[in-house]
Amino acid sequence: MAIKFQKIEDCIQETGLKLLVIGASGAGKTVLLGTCKGSTVIINVEAGLMSLSKTKNKNIQVLTIRDLHDLEEALSYFKQKGCPDWICVDSISEIAEAVLASEKLKTKNDLKAYGEMATIVTGLIKEFRDLPCNVIMTSKEARVKDENVGMLYEPSLPGAKLSAQISYYFDFVLAMRIFKNEQGEISHFLQCNSDGFYTAKDRSNTLNLFEPPDISLLEEKVKRPVSSTKTKAA
Repeated sequence: MAIKFQKIEDCIQETGLKLLVIGASGAGKTVLLGTCKGSTVIINVEAGLMSLSKTKNKNIQVLTIRDLHDLEEALSYFKQKGCPDWICVDSISEIAEAVLASEKLKTKNDLKAYGEMATIVTGLIKEFRDLPCNVIMTSKEARVKDENVGMLYEPSLPGAKLSAQISYYFDFVLAMRIFKNEQGEISHFLQCNSDGFYTAKDRSNTLNLFEPPDISLLEEKVKRPVSSTKTKAA
C-alpha cells in the first residue's frame, strides 16, 4: 500500500459525515432528512415520507426497501455506481427488527437469533458508514428508567448489545428534541452532546449543545475552517 498523508479537512471531505439521529415518533427525524444539501437518497424502510412532501430539497430520490436483500442490493449499487452527496437510512431500528424477525424463523433459540441479528446489522452499519459520502441513519428512541438518574433516552434497537454499541460507529449522535413554551408553541432542536439523560455526541467539538434541526447548517459549521469557527462554550 502506498503511504498517503492527508490534512484532516481533506480526509473529512473524502469520507463524509456520519450521523445517527435518535428521536421519538413525531419528533421530526424524517423531516430533518429533507434539510440535507445536494443530491440525496433516502432509503425508505418505515414508509412514512408524507412529512417530506413540502421539503425544499428537490434533489431527493427515494429507494424503498422491502427486505435485507433489497438493502444489500442498494449497498452494492452505491459501491459500483457511486454515491450521492447524502445517503439517509430511515430507520436502522426498523431494519434491525426485520432482521430479527427473519432470524427467529430460522431457530427456536432466541439468544442465537439476537446474536445473528446483531452481527448482520452491525455489518450493515459499518458498510454504509464506510461509503465515501455523507450518511445519516435514524433510530427510534427508547426510554429507560435509571434508579439513580431518572429517565434516560437512548437508541431503540432489538437487543441490549446492539443498542449499547451503535453510537460508537458514528461521528455524530444527535437527539431530536421538542420543546413547548408557556404559550404552547412547539420548537424542534437537535441535542448534539450528552447532558446525562440523552445519548448524544459530537466528535468534531464544533457544535453547541443545541442546534437548529437543519443538516445543511450543521454540515457548514462542521466543515468551516477552524480559524472562523465559533469557539464552543464551556
